[in-house]
Amino acid sequence: MIAADLLKTDGVLTAKPDDSLASALAQMHSSHDAVFVTEKNQLLGAISPYHVLYRSHFPAATKVKNCLFLAPKLKPDTKAETIARLMLEAKVYFLPVVTDKGKWLGVVSYRRLLRQLTGFKVKPKPLVKIKDNITISQARNLMKSSGVSRLIVVTGNDRLSGILTRYDLSKSLGLPPSAPVKTYIKHGVATFRQTDNPVTVLNQMLDKRIGSMIMINQNYQPIGLLSVRDCLAALAKPPVALPTFNLKLPPGFPYTDRFLKLFNRYWKEWRRRFPLLKFDLKLNTHKNAVNAISGYKVLLQAKSAHQKEVVAKGSGRSWKIALRKSLARLTRQLKKQ
Repeated sequence: MIAADLLKTDGVLTAKPDDSLASALAQMHSSHDAVFVTEKNQLLGAISPYHVLYRSHFPAATKVKNCLFLAPKLKPDTKAETIARLMLEAKVYFLPVVTDKGKWLGVVSYRRLLRQLTGFKVKPKPLVKIKDNITISQARNLMKSSGVSRLIVVTGNDRLSGILTRYDLSKSLGLPPSAPVKTYIKHGVATFRQTDNPVTVLNQMLDKRIGSMIMINQNYQPIGLLSVRDCLAALAKPPVALPTFNLKLPPGFPYTDRFLKLFNRYWKEWRRRFPLLKFDLKLNTHKNAVNAISGYKVLLQAKSAHQKEVVAKGSGRSWKIALRKSLARLTRQLKKQ
């Protein structure tokens, strides 16, 4: 899927260079929306709440031409994973599509993009919980120190009561810091259960045009959160190719289960940290004059996505010693890469 397949041309939010910032912001509903500033069908830039309210603080009467944000420009053949990555980097979930000659064709929205996501895992993010009696200043400081854009409002028994977003809190800029946040808390929050299908949850978010949903337990207590950002991150992550794995053990080896259990401790870590494409593991035995096993030798060969092959050997009187030696040596070599 490429940008040309996801192109949106109708209903794109636009403004003229001399329009006020207040009029542009009035068209938007979340921190990551965008209004595109045009003149004579030429794209000049964009206005985004994230850039004009959080990173900078422009007065409402400022002309939009004086606070433009240059959003990343997509080409018609830009791939979906790249679009998702650029949205995350720019913190804007609507990006313009232009030709090689600079002609503006339209935009790609996060909603059209995320409709292409057919499967991913939900990893609940830690929540920052508050009561509804804190002040605007306390809420702002908590968001800043915690690095979050949403505070989850709970009751005395930790039941979900509402949500306070950075975008809603930005509407309190003219109020004293000691003012309560109650006015800006949203109640009736969209929720889901841990057993719900992540794609179904995502589609609910897209249909309702909301930026996040709260995961709750059977007691209606919040235990996690899924946001548009999480879904974009899942799409931006390139597909992971499973490495080819070849295992050769001596015939009748009686400790296969224990051997693999020890190996898997390293294998899981390697797959997480290193881009392995192919892996070979071979266990040989040495026998003495009376045909009894006197030692073991392990040979490990790994090929990474960098097309580099590393080899590690280990030997010992027991298979466990031989395996541990080879595992440790291969780990050191992979780290050097």
